Amino acid sequence: ELVYELQHRPVDSLIAVLRKATAGDSLNVRAWEDLSRRLLEKGDTTGALSASQRQLRAEPNDRKLRLGVAGALIVRQEYQAAVGILDEGLAANPGDLEMLAYKEKACLDGTMWQCALTTLDQEFQIDTALAKDSIFYQKAFGAAQSIPDTAAMDHWSKLGIEAFPNSVSLWRARAAGLGGSPAPADSATGPGTSWRGRRGRHSTCPGAG
Repeated sequence: ELVYELQHRPVDSLIAVLRKATAGDSLNVRAWEDLSRRLLEKGDTTGALSASQRQLRAEPNDRKLRLGVAGALIVRQEYQAAVGILDEGLAANPGDLEMLAYKEKACLDGTMWQCALTTLDQEFQIDTALAKDSIFYQKAFGAAQSIPDTAAMDHWSKLGIEAFPNSVSLWRARAAGLGGSPAPADSATGPGTSWRGRRGRHSTCPGAG
C-alpha cells in the first residue's frame, strides 16, 4: 500500500506519507531513505540530512551511509557532529582508513587539535605508507604545536627528520620541537600559507564537497 502511494502522489503528499511511516516505525530504513531523497527534491537539505541521520540509527552498519552523512556534516561545518558519527563507526572498525581520513579532515577543519593529533597518530599506526609522506609529518607537528603539546612536537619532528633528513621545513619544526623558535610556514606553500592549507592524501574528504 505504501509503495502504491509513493508512486502516485505528488512530492508534498509523499513526504507526509513517509513522515507518517517513520513516526510509526523509527527503524523503517526504506522510509527514511525515501524521505531523505524526497526532501532533497524539495530543496530541503537540512531535512534530508536529518532523515539520513535517522536512517543511520536504524542501519548503523551501513558504512557508505555513515561516510555520506559525515561528509555532509563536514561540508556544513558541523565538525563535532561529524566526528561523533565517525567515532561510532570507528568503534566497530578502528582500522578503517577512509573513515579516519574523514575524521582527520573534520578535526583539522574544525580546529580541534587534540582530536586531529590523535587521529593522525591512529592513521600513522595503520598506514605504513605515511612514513614516507613528508606533508603528513608537518600536519602532525602542526596539530601538536597548535595544542600546544611539546612532547608530541618533539615526537613528530624527530620522526620527520629521521625520514627526511634533508627537509628544511622539518628541521625548522625540529628546532621548534626542541624549544627553539616557532616553525614558520614552508616557503613552498606561498606567502601567508601555513601547513594547514597543504593537502596530503589523507587531508581531503572524498565526496564531501
